Amino acid sequence: MPQRCFTLCLVVALLATTAAADTKIVQESHQDAFTVMGKSQPARDVVRTVWLAADRMRVDEGSSTRIVRLDSSALYVIDHDARTVSSVVIPIDVAALLPKGMAEQLRTMMQLEIDVVPTNETKKVGAWSARRWNLTMTSPMVTVESALWATKDLDIDRDAYDRLSSQIIALRPGMEELVEKLRAVAGFVVETQTVTRLGAATDGGMKLNERTVSVETAAAPAGTYDPPNDYERRPFDLMAALQQQ
Repeated sequence: MPQRCFTLCLVVALLATTAAADTKIVQESHQDAFTVMGKSQPARDVVRTVWLAADRMRVDEGSSTRIVRLDSSALYVIDHDARTVSSVVIPIDVAALLPKGMAEQLRTMMQLEIDVVPTNETKKVGAWSARRWNLTMTSPMVTVESALWATKDLDIDRDAYDRLSSQIIALRPGMEELVEKLRAVAGFVVETQTVTRLGAATDGGMKLNERTVSVETAAAPAGTYDPPNDYERRPFDLMAALQQQ
């Protein structure tokens, strides 16, 4: 009986450990210096840390944090510099968060033709074998060309990642189609090389490179998916959230 009890306790402990194990993804991004409409922006390097579970996600980037909680239908936007927290119900109703008519204006401005095309080009990104997919987004105002390097070597719950990250992407009106198009990419994107050009420009542009540097299974620290209790609560401001992205 003692041996049987010990075995049962061990199995329960192992199951609890497995259930608590989330995915931690660390990514680095580099934005080259650029000038837009006569205004210069310096080069920028940022580390992004993502914690992923079945029904929740946390994204830390610079001084901001986004937390998605499907269990409570909430998206938290945290500004660590200002020590503030705001929240919004998900799925997000953009039209309800903006002055009347502005949501449609933003969608019209952001209306993009989006193509995602696989190629036969492959390379190693860190230890992972990756295949290149070309993403192109075009409108009269902007052209975005990205090389997406996706790998099947990682055991990441892609469905959960897409479902949760889409709630953050929804903060940008007009990006719904992008979410759907990216579902076609086989594997997890571990490197992205993007050039954004304004208007009809065909050279130059704003260059952004993003790369996944580590992926590990780990137990998220206590409170990872909860907003800080000692931060000031503020009403959710979509325009302010857009400016932080």
